[in-house]
Amino acid sequence: SILSRWFRKTCQHPVMHYQSKKFKYQEASYVGRVSFGLKDAASGGLNSGDVSLKLLNVKTEDAGDFVCYVSSSQGYDSAPVNLIVTASGSPPFLSVVWGEDDKVNVSCESEGWYPQPVLRWSDKKQDVKPQSLVYRNLSSGLFLVHSWLLLSSTSEPSCSVGLSDKEVKEAKVSLGTLHNTAKPGKENFCGWVAFALLLVATLVLAALGVMYYRKKGTEYIHNTFI
Repeated sequence: SILSRWFRKTCQHPVMHYQSKKFKYQEASYVGRVSFGLKDAASGGLNSGDVSLKLLNVKTEDAGDFVCYVSSSQGYDSAPVNLIVTASGSPPFLSVVWGEDDKVNVSCESEGWYPQPVLRWSDKKQDVKPQSLVYRNLSSGLFLVHSWLLLSSTSEPSCSVGLSDKEVKEAKVSLGTLHNTAKPGKENFCGWVAFALLLVATLVLAALGVMYYRKKGTEYIHNTFI
């Protein structure tokens, strides 16, 4: 009979142990997630000596070496297999805060990556070094990355996040366009000031008119009854 054992660090704690056509025991964290699979469509499975491991619901902690040990009446052998786990995160989210002296604080954040991703800034296709670049390991084992930098209001920043061998995800914004549509300019500000002054003047004139009317009315009544 064939004995097949898959384990991570030591054979005493196998991920999967198969002997006499039965699965005897498994490491607790792999129960219900491992079984025999087929290395390709032409494989004959166990009957042809294929003891490939099929792993479901892959987690970040699964990354690393797995060792396969096989023995039978004809002999035994073992070989390591390295499992690489990757996860592609969310598209970068950009936020903008307008500051003084024509400076703008632009932040970029993305989460759900594994392993740790690479974040790059550019302004009009020229690389820019950020003021801050922070990575945080989430409870899920995935990574969150956050970065920010200061730019002028005419900049066109782009933030890209990705793994070294995968397609990156990118977000960009034109601060000049955003400034004109989202933030009142000097001309609009002056217009509001002029409107406010005109409104105050109108209220003052209206108040004087009411006072004058009341005074004339009082005099008219007084003269009538004398």
